Amino acid sequence: MKNKLLSKFLIAICVLQLIVLVFCVGKYEFILHYGKEIRLRTAPVDPVDIFRGRYVILNYDIQDYVSSKEVVKKFHRGEICYLILTPKDGVYEISRITHSKPNNEIFLKLKVRYSYDKKIRFDIPFDRFYMQEYKAKKAEELYRKANSRSRSDKSVCYASIVVYDGDALIKDIYINGVAIAELAESKSENN
Repeated sequence: MKNKLLSKFLIAICVLQLIVLVFCVGKYEFILHYGKEIRLRTAPVDPVDIFRGRYVILNYDIQDYVSSKEVVKKFHRGEICYLILTPKDGVYEISRITHSKPNNEIFLKLKVRYSYDKKIRFDIPFDRFYMQEYKAKKAEELYRKANSRSRSDKSVCYASIVVYDGDALIKDIYINGVAIAELAESKSENN
């Protein structure tokens, strides 16, 4: 009797783990399949902390929102808010922010990191782009060079993001319209 009960318990635990795993993976696959693909312009980051392991750390222009003090004081650290995005020159920018979930608009559901004076900074959960190990170092160098604040020939760097119901995933990073993995591979072959 105890063996049957133990067997049923172990089977139930295995099934539960499988359900959790399917849900975790399924959520991201659902976003990729049914979400809307948009472009967000990336912003330069501190070169000392750009790359850890096999991923590139990204900052985005939309991480900081500048507005009037009256608007900024309505948003507080840790609050969930919605950034409504609209396209401008091929990339999406913040048109407004709100506390309530929008309908029929492209938006990101983000948490306020801090708000001060005329600026709100958001925590962006999709700030790491994972790559194959052999391409990662070259990709980091290309991204840092193209996104440098001191460049006079400003390259256009953006991330292709898939958004569904406020959740988002990075699909790829582009420099002047070419995928960063493709650029890293071609630069590695030339060296």
